Amino acid sequence: MIIQFKQYDSVTRRRIKQIQQLAAKQQVGCYLVGGFVRDALLRIKSTDLDVIVDGDAMALARAFAREHNGKVTVYPDFLTATVSWDQAGSLDFTTARQEIYKKPGALPRVKQGDLRADLFRRDFTVNAMALQLTSSSRGTLIDHYGGMDDLRCGRIRILHDQSFKDDPTRMIRAVRYEQRLGFQMHRSTLQCLNKSVRQGALRTISLDRYITEIKKVGSEFKAPEMIGRMRRLALFHRLVGTAAISKARIHRIQQRYQRLNESARSEAGECWVIYLIELLRNVSTARRQELMKCSILSKGQKQAITQFAKCKLETKVVLKQKKMKPSQVFVLLKDNSSLLVWHAYLSTASAILKDNLESYWNAWNVKLKIDGHDLNRMGLSQGRQVGAMLEQLKMKKMDGEIKSKSDELKLARELIKQELGASNE
Repeated sequence: MIIQFKQYDSVTRRRIKQIQQLAAKQQVGCYLVGGFVRDALLRIKSTDLDVIVDGDAMALARAFAREHNGKVTVYPDFLTATVSWDQAGSLDFTTARQEIYKKPGALPRVKQGDLRADLFRRDFTVNAMALQLTSSSRGTLIDHYGGMDDLRCGRIRILHDQSFKDDPTRMIRAVRYEQRLGFQMHRSTLQCLNKSVRQGALRTISLDRYITEIKKVGSEFKAPEMIGRMRRLALFHRLVGTAAISKARIHRIQQRYQRLNESARSEAGECWVIYLIELLRNVSTARRQELMKCSILSKGQKQAITQFAKCKLETKVVLKQKKMKPSQVFVLLKDNSSLLVWHAYLSTASAILKDNLESYWNAWNVKLKIDGHDLNRMGLSQGRQVGAMLEQLKMKKMDGEIKSKSDELKLARELIKQELGASNE
């Protein structure tokens, strides 16, 4: 089977041609592999180029970077190099390799292998196909493990029975691909997954690796379906321990996701943290403390999890009672994590609370056009007074009482006159 690249944009086609030309010049075999090949066969647009090299991938990557003004980063332990450009993405070159797992859940050791071994180490058959880029057979599909048949039948299938034990994160990835592509796990794959769950395979990986996979799930368009499927397959135990996750909680998460999709707010990019907060609702203090050690979580994300556990957004009751001035809402909420505020917005059916939270976001973005130097020129010199005056002006602007720079200057003169007059009495 020959695959053409006409469906791709000019940048992707040019990159593929550049790889072909350099590989031919250096007389090394090159193949496109993984998700790009799968998506090409499904006629899904993809720019995620992953190149396998029959030879020294790091040397080929360095040569490619020199020829095309890229920056190269090498990972010798993994026989991999990445060429990147500031405005044009990146490209991975990997020496064909095989993996050795010292124990279940451990990161693998790699050594140089051939293409067949490289494809066999992959997670699922639909990701274990390659496209020949060099020689007279370029564009030819290489499919040693039945990936094309599984694509036609809509199946997610592992390549061997130890796959989930070697790398338990593949269980979460199986759900992602299944739901994203509208496929189903092959019966034998589902049996292996259930067996691995019962044997506690997920406990062999770190929370950081687990949460990395949750982040990927939360970033998917079909995240609600994935989360529901993960609950049914008991894949949340590594995160929540013995705490139960009910169908009702999954339904709440799905509702929040729908609201995120209906919103154009930038916080939607961190929706996976909002899912995480909801999933952690009933976990033990010890499990939360373990999460606080995860390097994958930022300081702000950890703050949101901690504040939610302590019900820090206790001002929610006040905010539900009446429409408040934006400045009042800002003062109440400014010390809370923005993620926690966003979670409250998605959780409530109260129109008053939603209005107040919208006011908070609008107020957060208010900026003055004057600064401390302007106040100094008007006669206000002490740093503390200047800071307090700017804050007062900002509150007025939040509430719409002043709008332009001239409004700010006019009010500042009046307030300074009052301030200086009071200090002279």
